[in-house]
Amino acid sequence: HMAEVRRLGGEIIAKARAEGRRIIVLAGRPYHVDPEVNHGIDKLIVRQGAAVVINDVDEKTASDAVATIEAEGGRATAVVAPVGPTETAQKLLAAALESFGGVDILVTNAGVLRDKTLWKMTDDDFDTVIGVHLRGTFTCVREVATHLREAGKPSRIICIGSPSRRTFMSSCSAIRAMRR
Repeated sequence: HMAEVRRLGGEIIAKARAEGRRIIVLAGRPYHVDPEVNHGIDKLIVRQGAAVVINDVDEKTASDAVATIEAEGGRATAVVAPVGPTETAQKLLAAALESFGGVDILVTNAGVLRDKTLWKMTDDDFDTVIGVHLRGTFTCVREVATHLREAGKPSRIICIGSPSRRTFMSSCSAIRAMRR
């Protein structure tokens, strides 16, 4: 798993030139298939000198992530809220503005696993996958892109989606299409 962390984190850092930047990392860690990947991405970005706003639905997980980053000399804050609703996107942007004076980069990597065959997946399972993956990406990208466009500064939006699980392949494919 750490190889995946280094690969994803390295790609993000290379694309974002993270030094001195303010980054929102949308990860929804309890939802994600492998929370270690998200924490690794946070740490790699912070080691490059970026300030990070992270997202989680679990207050302890969020505060532990912030404490770990701060213990390593980084700057971080967390927004405890479910991925997907517009209100969460607004809270993430507000946290970046209030804590760090702005946002330069958005990294979306939220995910939820409902690894079931088609005939065993419920409507609620499907709605959760689409809500977290696709709607979460959409609402955060829309909120941050609007702000970045109005600010008129160089910026990056990095959307990560994994085609490896059949239960959320359609939402990840939609994310890939949206980022183009």
